[in-house]
Amino acid sequence: MFKKQNGSLLALAVVTISCVLFFSGSAAGSGFAIIEQSASSAGYAYAGVAAAAQDASTVFFNPAGMALQSDNQLQVGAHYIIPQAEFKNQGSTTALTTPLTGGNGGDGGKPALVPNLFYMHSFSDQWKAGIGITAPYGLVTEYDNGWVGRYYALKSELATLNINPSVA
Repeated sequence: MFKKQNGSLLALAVVTISCVLFFSGSAAGSGFAIIEQSASSAGYAYAGVAAAAQDASTVFFNPAGMALQSDNQLQVGAHYIIPQAEFKNQGSTTALTTPLTGGNGGDGGKPALVPNLFYMHSFSDQWKAGIGITAPYGLVTEYDNGWVGRYYALKSELATLNINPSVA
């Protein structure tokens, strides 16, 4: 009897682990990602920025690109981001199918200043070193107190600082 029970527990464990590994949902974590890392690259919407290596911001996008530069460079930039995060309730309910009441919360996006700094030093034609200080993830969403999603979040804030030393 004991061996049969162990076999059933093992089968249950295998099925549970398989379901967790193979049928889990995807994570959508790019909602707070900020691509605005270079003032010079913003002009062409960051198209091909990893291959271009046109200035010191290559420290962030492709550090090997420093080998294509010939001089010392300092680049300082800032972006003022005005996000928009609006919600429209289309019949939200609880797990027990009770309708949720409340407003749409207004525009939850809050403006933010996102700075960046890059320095690249050329030691010789073959050796370069650089450092980049950026904020690749961040921003704030804040909704009105009475909005329909108030049980999940009123204010969400994420602030990051990336310090990226590189040698090429």
